[in-house]
Amino acid sequence: MNERLLLVESELDTLFLVSQLLNSNFSLRHKLKGILEILHKRSELHFGMITLRDVDDDSMIICEVYGESIDRHIRYEPGEGLVGAILDEGSTIVVERIANEPRFLSRLGIYNPELPFIGSPLAVEQGEVVGIIAAQPTNSRFLGEQARFLEMVANLIAQSVNMLRVLERKQSQLVNERDLLKQTLVKNYRFEN
Repeated sequence: MNERLLLVESELDTLFLVSQLLNSNFSLRHKLKGILEILHKRSELHFGMITLRDVDDDSMIICEVYGESIDRHIRYEPGEGLVGAILDEGSTIVVERIANEPRFLSRLGIYNPELPFIGSPLAVEQGEVVGIIAAQPTNSRFLGEQARFLEMVANLIAQSVNMLRVLERKQSQLVNERDLLKQTLVKNYRFEN
């Protein structure tokens, strides 16, 4: 069987597993960790990393990295390094050899400088970037196909993250409304529970 066909079959299987995981009842962190493990084991995309945008200051915070224990307090500001460039541009960046990319900061210290690197935005409505997924392929064969595949995974993750954030906002609104109603009842009727 030809290598490209094997790659496509593997990617389809991987997309199925990723979609199953995203539809599960696990926490977001558990889902993201599982996705990176699936990519590592089934798609030869190693040291996967997912960052999520901090809604308060627009920076990217490391959420999960597969294969290494790292400092989760690492942040990337817009425009800073490859992660910041993906955030600014809102598009996938493919680097054939990390050593040739001056924007690569190597803050995690886990990527092989001789190998490629792919990073894709987790983009939602109107191109808003809510995070980034990145990984290192084991070689540069089929780099374009792997980049397209990572974009598909990024789209699935982005929709899941967006739905969770919408639910969190609605829940927060309900809590605020409940608290306001309680305050009004106490103030107007001296009613306390």
